[in-house]
Amino acid sequence: MNKPKVLSIDFETGSQADLKRTGAHTYSEHPSTMVLCMAWAFDQDPVQVWRIGERFPARVLTHVLNMGEVRAWNAAFELAIWNNTLMRQLNIPGNVQDLAIAQVRDTMAQAAYYGLPLSLDMAGHAAGVKHTKDKAGHSLMLRMCRPRSVDAATGKVSWWHEDDKEKFDALCDYCGQDVEVERALAAVLPDLPKNELRVWQLDQRMNTHGVGVDYDFVDQMKGLALHAAANVNASVARLTHGAVKTVTSTAALTVYLHTLSYPADNLRKATVAERLDDPACTGLERELLELRADGAKTSAAKLDAMLSACVTRTGVGRVRGMLQYYGAFRTGRWAGRLIQLQNMPRGELGKVALKEAIRAIERGTPPALIELIFGPGMRVVSSLLRSCLRAPLGKVVVAVDSAQIEARVLPWLAGEQKVLDVFISGGDVYVQAGAGIFGKPFPAGHKFVKGDISDDHRQIGKVSILALGFGGGKGAFQTMAANYGISVSDGEAEEIKLKWRADNPKIVSFWWALDAACRQVLSDPGRIVPVGDFLKVGMWGPNLAIVLPSGRALFYRDAKLIPSDRRHGDHEISYMGVNQYTRKWERIRTYGGKLAENVTQATARDVLADAMIRLDDKHRDLVQLVLTVHDEVVGEADAHRADDALAAMLAEMSITPAWATGLPVGADGWHGPRYKK
Repeated sequence: MNKPKVLSIDFETGSQADLKRTGAHTYSEHPSTMVLCMAWAFDQDPVQVWRIGERFPARVLTHVLNMGEVRAWNAAFELAIWNNTLMRQLNIPGNVQDLAIAQVRDTMAQAAYYGLPLSLDMAGHAAGVKHTKDKAGHSLMLRMCRPRSVDAATGKVSWWHEDDKEKFDALCDYCGQDVEVERALAAVLPDLPKNELRVWQLDQRMNTHGVGVDYDFVDQMKGLALHAAANVNASVARLTHGAVKTVTSTAALTVYLHTLSYPADNLRKATVAERLDDPACTGLERELLELRADGAKTSAAKLDAMLSACVTRTGVGRVRGMLQYYGAFRTGRWAGRLIQLQNMPRGELGKVALKEAIRAIERGTPPALIELIFGPGMRVVSSLLRSCLRAPLGKVVVAVDSAQIEARVLPWLAGEQKVLDVFISGGDVYVQAGAGIFGKPFPAGHKFVKGDISDDHRQIGKVSILALGFGGGKGAFQTMAANYGISVSDGEAEEIKLKWRADNPKIVSFWWALDAACRQVLSDPGRIVPVGDFLKVGMWGPNLAIVLPSGRALFYRDAKLIPSDRRHGDHEISYMGVNQYTRKWERIRTYGGKLAENVTQATARDVLADAMIRLDDKHRDLVQLVLTVHDEVVGEADAHRADDALAAMLAEMSITPAWATGLPVGADGWHGPRYKK
C-alpha cells in the first residue's frame, strides 16, 4: 500500500493590516487581506506556485477535503490564512474546504522541539540543510505585503502585484523557496512525539478560540493612560523649568538628574527602583524619579496591543494567537504573543481597591477623579491590565495555578525528601527553608505557627528558594531580595547562601551530578548516564540530550566542551542556541545549576501539559481552555457551571502523573468575570 502523500504549502499575502500588530488570526480576517500566491508540492515533487487570479489547483483542494496531511512552517499562519482568507477569496461557502488542525503538521514546532530556532532562515542554517532562505526575497515580501500606494482623495489602493510583474515573479520564486527549505528541514527532523503532537494541537485549539477582551473597558483605560501621561509630562516640564519635556526623554532627564547628584548613568527600571530605596534620594531628585517610575510603565503599550489584536473594538471581542508553542525552547514552555500576558506587571492596588477601581472604570468615572481616589493614573492602569480580559456574557473565567510547582519538582528530581515531606504534609516550605538557614527547630507538623519563626525569617526562606535553588550566589539572592523589599549586605547574603546549601545538600549534589553527566557524555558520546532516579543524559548525534521523567527530551544542539574563561573548571559545557539578548544563533555556555533550572522548569511544564490534555479530553464540554500563563491554566465556562468547572480543573491539576511517582502536586484556583493574578 502506498504511503499517503504529504502536501507542503506556503502563502504570501497582501493586506492593509499590520501582521506584527494584529497577529495571524485578526490579519487573516481583515477584509483587505488576500492571498497573492501559494507555493505547494506533494512529497518531493517539484514545487508549483498558484497565483492570484488563476484557477486554484483542484488536486490541492481534494487533498485537504480528504483530510490529507498538510505541512508548513509556522502552520498557525497557514491554518488562519487558508480558513479565513483563501476560502473567502475563492468564494467557497461555509467550512467546506477548511483545514483541520488534526491534519496539519508544523515543521517549526518540530524544529523547536529538537532545539532549533523558530526562524526558518536560522533553523535552515543551523541544521545545515541544502536549501536556505532568500534574504533579498524576504525584503521584497515585506514591501509587497503592503499596498504600493493609497490615493488620499479616493482611498483607492494600488498593489505591487498588479503593477510590477517582475517583482511579483520574484515574490512567487521566494514563496517556492520557502517550501523547499521547509521540506528540507522536515526531511532531517523526526516527527513530534505523539504526546507532544497532542500538546501542539491543543495549543492551536486554544489559540483559535481566543481570549475575551472587554474593549469598552480598554477604551476607558486608554483615556486614563493618556490623561496620566499628560499629567506626568507636565509635571516633569514644570519641575525642570522646561529642560526636560517628557518623562521618556531619557537622555535629557538623566543629564538633569546628574545635577541633583543622581549617581547612575541610566534610567532603567531596576536602577531607578534601587535609587528610590536609598534614603539619600530626597527632594526634587525623588520627585522626578517617582514620575519616571510611573510614566515609563509599559501599560499604555499593552492597551495598544489589545486594540491592534482584534477586529471587534466594542463590547467583548476575542484576541486569538496569544500563545507560542515551545516558545522557550530550552524548557518547552509556552511564550506569550501579542498582549504578552507572561510579562504583565503585578500592579500596586490591593484587592479591595482593585475591585473598586474596576467598578469606577466600568462606570466611566473621569480620569481626574480616578487619580484622586486611587492614586497616579499609570499605577491604576498597570494594576488593571489583567482586568481587561474577561469572559463573554454568560461565561466566567476559570483559572487554576499549579502551586509552587518548581519548588516541588527540584527537590523531587534531587531526592531532597525532607523538602518533599513539607509539601506532602501541607506545610509551609518557606518556613522550612527559613528554619534551616537560621538554625531554628522546624515547627511541629511542618505548619507555620506564629512565634515558631519570624515573618522576616520566613521571607528570607522564600527568597532563598527562589534565588538559590539553581546555583545562584549572593548577588542572585540580593537581587531577588530587593524585589521583596529586603536589603542584605554582601556578607549576609553569602552567609545565607552557604547555610541554605548546607541545609539542602542533595539539591547541591544534583547540580554537580547533572554537570558531571553532561561532561561524561560529551567526552564519551556512546554513554548514557543516569542522574538521580529520573533523568538520563546522552548524545543524539552531535547534540546533547537530557531525557526528562515524562520521556520528553531537551536537546542542546552541537554541544561540546570548550576552554573555560570563567569559574567552571578548565572546560565548560556549551551548545548552539538563540542568545536571549542578541537574538542570534551562537554558542552558549552552561553549567550544572543552569541545566538543573532547565530540567526543573521543563518537568514542571510537562506536569502542566499532562493536566491540560486530561482536561481537554475529559471536560471540554464543561470548560474551554484558552490560555496558559507560566504555571497557570485559564479556561472559560458557563457561569451557571462555574463551580463544577473549577472543581474539575482543580482535580485534574492535583493529579501526580504516572511518570512522576512521589512528586507531590497541588493546585489553587478561582473563577470570576475578569482575569486577575
